Amino acid sequence: MFKVFLTFACLAGLPAEGGRLRDDATFPCLRRRSFLAVPNLREATGADVQRVHAQAANVSSLAYLLFAAARPLSQAPGSSNALLPYLTPTILRRYAARPDRCASPTVEQLYHLAADVAGATPGQARQACFYSLYQALQAVFAWVRDAVPLRIREVPGQPLAPGTWPDPDAVAADIGLADAVEAALSSGLGGAVVLDHDPGSQSGSGKGGGKRDGGGDGGGCGLSTSSLAALVPDFAAALAALHADLPALQQTASVLHQSRWQPGGRPGGAARVRTLDSDDGDDGVDGANEGAGGSGGGSRRRRSLQMSDSSVPTNHFYGLPPGFIPSPPAFMAPLLFPVVLHVLLYRDAAGGVAPARYQQAAGYAQRAIRVANYWAKPTNIQFFVKEVRTDPVAHPYLLMGSRSDWLDVPQRQLADAAYVSGAVADWPRSINIFVAGESSDTGTSNVGFGYVPGSDTQPQYGITFVTWDSLSVDGGNSPDAYNEGPQTVLHELLHHLGLQHPFGPSDAEAKGCSESDDYVTDTPVVFGSVIGNSDLSAAATAYCLDLFWRQFSGSWDDVYARWGAHLGIPAEDMNAWADSCPGNPGYDELGNHLSYSADVCYAALGHVTPGQAQRAHYITSEMNPVLYAWGQHYAATAALPPPPLASPPPEGFVDLCKVTTTGCPCKSSWSFSSRSYAHCDRLPGQGNRLFCEVGDAGSCAICRGSAPCVVSCAGGCQATAECPGFDPGRPVQVCASELTEELCGTLLAKEPAALKHAAATFVAAAAVTTATVATTTVAASQISAATAAFPTAAVAAFAITAAGPVTTTATVATAKVTATFAVTIGAAVAVLVGPPSAAVLAVTSCGPQPSLAWAPVTQGPRYVDVLFGQSPQPTGAQAGAVVLYLLGRGGLQPAISSLDLLMLLPKAKDPVLVNVYKGPTGKAQPQPLCPGINQFAVSDPKSPAAMSSKDFRRAAVTGLRVYVNNGSVTTATDLPYIAAAGLVLRAAR
Repeated sequence: MFKVFLTFACLAGLPAEGGRLRDDATFPCLRRRSFLAVPNLREATGADVQRVHAQAANVSSLAYLLFAAARPLSQAPGSSNALLPYLTPTILRRYAARPDRCASPTVEQLYHLAADVAGATPGQARQACFYSLYQALQAVFAWVRDAVPLRIREVPGQPLAPGTWPDPDAVAADIGLADAVEAALSSGLGGAVVLDHDPGSQSGSGKGGGKRDGGGDGGGCGLSTSSLAALVPDFAAALAALHADLPALQQTASVLHQSRWQPGGRPGGAARVRTLDSDDGDDGVDGANEGAGGSGGGSRRRRSLQMSDSSVPTNHFYGLPPGFIPSPPAFMAPLLFPVVLHVLLYRDAAGGVAPARYQQAAGYAQRAIRVANYWAKPTNIQFFVKEVRTDPVAHPYLLMGSRSDWLDVPQRQLADAAYVSGAVADWPRSINIFVAGESSDTGTSNVGFGYVPGSDTQPQYGITFVTWDSLSVDGGNSPDAYNEGPQTVLHELLHHLGLQHPFGPSDAEAKGCSESDDYVTDTPVVFGSVIGNSDLSAAATAYCLDLFWRQFSGSWDDVYARWGAHLGIPAEDMNAWADSCPGNPGYDELGNHLSYSADVCYAALGHVTPGQAQRAHYITSEMNPVLYAWGQHYAATAALPPPPLASPPPEGFVDLCKVTTTGCPCKSSWSFSSRSYAHCDRLPGQGNRLFCEVGDAGSCAICRGSAPCVVSCAGGCQATAECPGFDPGRPVQVCASELTEELCGTLLAKEPAALKHAAATFVAAAAVTTATVATTTVAASQISAATAAFPTAAVAAFAITAAGPVTTTATVATAKVTATFAVTIGAAVAVLVGPPSAAVLAVTSCGPQPSLAWAPVTQGPRYVDVLFGQSPQPTGAQAGAVVLYLLGRGGLQPAISSLDLLMLLPKAKDPVLVNVYKGPTGKAQPQPLCPGINQFAVSDPKSPAAMSSKDFRRAAVTGLRVYVNNGSVTTATDLPYIAAAGLVLRAAR
């Protein structure tokens, strides 16, 4: 017989008649997710490690705000700027994820402060309101420095690193620091603090009105004086705690910036430079003389390999494009280099495969390369992702036995010539990037490396490496991290193409101001890296923040376009105050991609020089002619899809706190009952619900032409039972000031661009509709069709894809729910009761259902996720068929393109998706039964499989993902409408 299991759904009310304020269902309060302390990361599960990194990413969002508060205090008598260079997202994220710090009280304190900052503004603090808060904190702490008693604190063993912080004991007993600041703010602090403004409205040049990553115009932050004042003691305490732990911050930065790699992959102080004429007996490296090109042992061996196919391993490729003659490097012809990524994995403490979310590595890689291409565009060099390897079944070399082994990959596997030679793919025609480990691990920390230049005859010296957290959106691969991850990828790729640091192999080995270190004439001679000079680093950070947020309006779309339009040092990166070698021409470059600088400086000023671009072409042409020839061939013939070379598209981010539930844009400034608001905000007497005034009431259907039109805002996520006031009947809540994974278990804030890979940028809750339907008895033959292949089937689990009044009577409620990628769409319109021969369903007709269909309709992967509630959970061995009940088949063929089962291995914590059905191809497609049940037999896992057949048979089936046709559509009714989904089980034998 069939069993029915209900999944949760969100119901929303129809627009209220006769009024402008239209109410949605009452939502429970927003709960701040608790801090997870993991004392032993090496023995932690992959999910817990990922949680730690997500927490660290939240902490890193405070970095530049802490910098704003600390800089005025560093100018107090007796203080120093010792802490300032470490208040960057790069350093703070790695500090907060360090194994010996991730569970510390200081990191927990910072984590909660980040949540408080997010909750203090109605918009996203790191977007529209960031620069407002940054400037306000600067002004407030300048006042604190001059008006509040300070206490000098020393760092043991570092007499030149004192810090001054507010002395709580010296503040008057009848007034606390927050009260004192609020009183000063009320009197204007001399007019220094402006809480609501546009980043471009300051004095000086700037466009204004821009948006960062598609969100916000920077105005109307709505941060009250009391909210700002309440943050001041917490910022002061956080800075004092970080200063007290200055040695750990310094160690984090030292390992991060000073770690270098010798040929052979062993950490040390030597440069990653290969010499030409020396035929190293130990390393066997053939390469380029850094001072002048030429030919030597590498060229001889390359010609030998090209002539003797029998000596070339099958995973190595030395053939040249047939019939294609590449242009000389002097022409700097367009290049399009293929990239293969090897994402190494490990078994975590629970026996699962980690790192968490490794299955999303392909999307992460595409994003990192896309952003790197914006930076690299002026050089006529671009990259495309040819392959991302994440399947340990197809590629067993990817799976390490433990987390410790995975963290040690650079020192062990990547130092093993046999391992690397056997692992590379399409090498040296493709650049191979190995991904493993974490840059925050104090024992093996390294962001990445690349050999200068990469060898084309010795794979061990012809690869690049970046850590998993550089690729992950929970690490550096996001706009919130100022795109640190893609910048790291580009930095290492440019090493592979022959470019060295402008300051030399490392800060420790910089040759001073006496000579050039990188063999490029148009990079100014510098004493060392920007980040290695504490005074220059602090000044550069402040300068670049001002450029990015005030002059460039904090708009990533504008930044991407600007990167691709100019080759050479920008005028804004020629500053007399940034000159470590005043006796030589030029100034220190704050944004050169081959240097080490503040994260925000690459965003504001990222560039390479014409000489660097020319050298990359010349060195690659000489030292890796196979790569160079195929790069020209791919660019000229577009044999493989290139990355975007034209004007960059927007990041694809829709701020759910700035649109209504139906997707209508909100006004950035509006009023209601004589009070002013910005975008989405709370209204008096409406609890935690958010509302906004629609920007264009005439084009927003929910307003029905009336203006002003104030309606409920979008943005929802599932609450948990721990949330005070949690109502199990209404488990969906509106977005808070910042909708993040930590708050809601979604990916929205971590990587907005990833929403483009879903069916659309969805909003939560569509209007409830009711339909009068006839009670229909389903023919026994129709039910039998679902089990015909398994006549002895004993039970079939069924999940209705929406909740609500579930009846077999005439009136049935319907609803639509969306939750980031896991989009649940359906209606409680199908209930199976009784044995198959007498099952009864209440159904609507199989006609168009525009209010219940996918909306908005865009091209891209579209799928429905369903979780089964059956207990005990069936196994893969029992899975006979997937059945779908359709109320609309749509106009695309095939309607159902693919089916994945959500499988959970015994003792594993994280389930994986296993493909069990691929739709047919060709013009003639069978039409699915509608309305009715459609059967899809479960076959062996499709290749490349997420797990072996043996594991599949013993793994539990916990849910289902149904992919529908992702072709172009013109209306919502072109897509199928799935009312219910289920699993037919084989009978016990």
